[in-house]
Amino acid sequence: MQKYEILAQQLRERIEKGDFSSNGKLPTEKQLMSEYDVSRNTVRSALRILLNHGCVYARQGSGVYVRASNDKTDVLPIIGKPGQIGKNLKAKDSASVLISLQEIQADEYLVARMQCKEGCPIYAVERVRMIDGKKFAYEKSWYLKETVRYLNREICEHSIYQYLQEDMKLAIGFTDKYITAEKLTGEEAYYLGLHEGDPGLIICDHVYTDNGKLFNVSRMTYNYCYTKLYAAIVAE
Repeated sequence: MQKYEILAQQLRERIEKGDFSSNGKLPTEKQLMSEYDVSRNTVRSALRILLNHGCVYARQGSGVYVRASNDKTDVLPIIGKPGQIGKNLKAKDSASVLISLQEIQADEYLVARMQCKEGCPIYAVERVRMIDGKKFAYEKSWYLKETVRYLNREICEHSIYQYLQEDMKLAIGFTDKYITAEKLTGEEAYYLGLHEGDPGLIICDHVYTDNGKLFNVSRMTYNYCYTKLYAAIVAE
């Protein structure tokens, strides 16, 4: 995990323990920088995660405060890093069951979708994402090999994005999310243990490097029996 993710996790644990219950206010940015020996950017990125997850709220000119406890059990934040379903859901047990990993060449369909040239090498990954023993999501993902230079079964059975950021040191810039409701195809229904034509929630991630290069497109089909979405809307 990145430093700001570790800090966000530590602060969330302190919030859950009630460390800030006396006045509900978190330490200032300077205090957090000193206490955790991190930069201002790290503190701000950590606080942004807590804001997006509805753990805290900011009062202009006053500081950052703990939000009143609401039931966010088993909810998936819409604003979250790609590939981290288990962490976003605070799951007790999460796993990625690899169906297939192939190196293919971009056809007409992938050329349009991946913004690459025909024949460009691409890793195609197909997985079922398990959360606490439940078939939570069915995933089809494509990665440009020129950016993601190497994938194998072991990497795909764990966290691809942890590998990309911690081992490859890939700098990820931003993600576009497209959310639709569709009827499940036979393939999607099979891997989710549902029926063809059942409702499905589809979230497609288009992920870019920090220089604006699209390198990953993922289509995640979520099991409607378990999926609840959540978003904390911060007033401008």
